Amino acid sequence: TWGAVFVGAVAGTAALIQLRQQGNVFKGEVERNKCRDELLDGQLRELERRETSRRREQAERIDVTWNDMAERPGKSLVVVINGSHRPVREVTCTLYDAPEGEPFEVEYAIELLPASFPGGGFVFREMPGRREWMIGALRGGGRAGFQFSKLKADYPYGHVEIEFVDDAGYSWSLTSDLSLSPV
Repeated sequence: TWGAVFVGAVAGTAALIQLRQQGNVFKGEVERNKCRDELLDGQLRELERRETSRRREQAERIDVTWNDMAERPGKSLVVVINGSHRPVREVTCTLYDAPEGEPFEVEYAIELLPASFPGGGFVFREMPGRREWMIGALRGGGRAGFQFSKLKADYPYGHVEIEFVDDAGYSWSLTSDLSLSPV
């Protein structure tokens, strides 16, 4: 009987040691899985940041200016500059008299053409009988002009907001203070 008790005690001790070892293996697996999950989460966040950066890349190459037109008294011109190599589409422009103010109506919109005279630049030419408020497509390296019958000098708190769709199909909003955000 004592021999059986002794064998049972040794077997029980061996079983407990094995059980403890197995528990330690499981704990190690849990720790490794937790570390692996943290690593994967970090990699996913990095991929998301890269995707956001890639998605914004073309939109960040769009610029906007607003100035009074010396050659046309009482008029101002908002110029959208596509500094990317790909076209942007559905370019619209809204001019506000103040940050929370009323919008002004676009008088005329057209793609600006490179000037043929020495010194270069771009030419804003009106097309009689045609009144546009949106640029359907603005080619890479191109410019578009939006004419308003309001002077920038008369609206010191005025601001411009343009909206466009990039070549990948994402919609963006850009303001005259160069704040870029997805629409």
